[in-house]
Amino acid sequence: MSTPTYRQLLAQVSRFGTTLSLHLPIHESAIASQIRNIRSIYQDLEATQLKVRLLESQSWRLMQRDQYRQLDQLLHRLIHEAVNMLLLAEEFATDPAGTLSCLREVNRRKDRVMQDIYRLSNPDRSLVNLSPALAVTQGQSNHYRAEVSA
Repeated sequence: MSTPTYRQLLAQVSRFGTTLSLHLPIHESAIASQIRNIRSIYQDLEATQLKVRLLESQSWRLMQRDQYRQLDQLLHRLIHEAVNMLLLAEEFATDPAGTLSCLREVNRRKDRVMQDIYRLSNPDRSLVNLSPALAVTQGQSNHYRAEVSA
């Protein structure tokens, strides 16, 4: 199997991020299905992060290392939000209102990560030279919103 390129990994992360979602309120069997989907995406994100870290460590050009490092940071943030979604799905039966409130914030943060992934995918419109955290603060006013069923 060939080694994936940076662009292929970036596209893969973008696809995972796009499919990562939790829609509440719904019935219990649908929540279980969403938990399985989120866990699967979580595992895919972790496997991709290992590849990114390996390629980062093997990169001899500074610019290439920085690209992988930025992608690794975005993967870390996306993995963190996947874990948050899993916890919220499990908590929903106990505290529906609190869960929905927290889910809105998780979705906002995930949207910021996706915006940063878009910037890396489109360097001519990007803030690539800024760290992902700084790029987020620079672009917060333009992030798109995910819908949450209330």
